[in-house]
Amino acid sequence: MTGNVSMEVLAKQCGTSIQMLEQHYSHIVPKMFTKELSGVDIGTAKKKISLVIKRAQKKSLKC
Repeated sequence: MTGNVSMEVLAKQCGTSIQMLEQHYSHIVPKMFTKELSGVDIGTAKKKISLVIKRAQKKSLKC
């Protein structure tokens, strides 16, 4: 669902229907598109927060 594979192809490959895929995996779709839905790239935001924390820890060790 994140690539160029259509739901039809995915359903056929899995031996199931599009309806079954939607029923069982529809809760995952919003998580896959967090950047588009929120306007925030979660991966980038986590990296920036981690960097800020590391810098703060280094400063506190110097004092």
